[in-house]
Amino acid sequence: MDIINGAVVNRFNEVVGRSEPSFAVVVAEELDDKTIRKIGAVADAFELRADLFLNRDPNYLAEQSERLIDTLPVLLTIRVGEEEGGWDRSEEDRQKLFSYLLPYVDAIDVEIARPAVTDLVREAHAKGLGAIASSHDFSGTQNEEDLEVIFRAGEESGAEFTKVACSVNTQSELQRLAEFTIRHSEDGVITVAMDKFGPLSRLALPTLGSRLTYAHSGLAVVKGQLGYMETHELLMLSPDYAGLERWAA
Repeated sequence: MDIINGAVVNRFNEVVGRSEPSFAVVVAEELDDKTIRKIGAVADAFELRADLFLNRDPNYLAEQSERLIDTLPVLLTIRVGEEEGGWDRSEEDRQKLFSYLLPYVDAIDVEIARPAVTDLVREAHAKGLGAIASSHDFSGTQNEEDLEVIFRAGEESGAEFTKVACSVNTQSELQRLAEFTIRHSEDGVITVAMDKFGPLSRLALPTLGSRLTYAHSGLAVVKGQLGYMETHELLMLSPDYAGLERWAA
């Protein structure tokens, strides 16, 4: 495990830590090898949504991650129902699943509001993995003060990146989230807009400094999410993204 300036250095953190726009593709079901290769040609990471798989057997999920990780870094998410995730079992079982799958992924995403967030971040770091502390609000966009409270809590968790995802249905809400993104563009912030302004945000927020956006591999898991090829084509409008050697060829 390498640590520079207190931060774990691995391939997921290197991708998300750079200033150029990057995106992860959400995987909520088993993908065939051809699709994995197609995604690997344009995306930066996979997000394994273990909470959305119909089969939650730990060995099966580990196998799915192993199929992905040879192509791109894998972010593990087990989203709770309180934040519109699919996890409907106990918190103890969720933490056990996190621990079991850590050897098969590059990073984890844990909700800021969960009591175990700090412990899970520490466990991930002990194994050389990256961590995102996240917050999801499907009722609207928080006011400026609340956004800052969320960001501070994310930092206090010890995670390298703080993700704020919220419903954005007006221009003023989009502007508020954009200003928040700009304020923390050097602080490892990840911002995601859902609903009406979700599609536009997939280009706008990464261009303003959000370290990661998300795309689906076949079926959107939240309103406003685009497919991986649509997201790739949108981000090509950003000179920084288009200038990356990976896509310049």
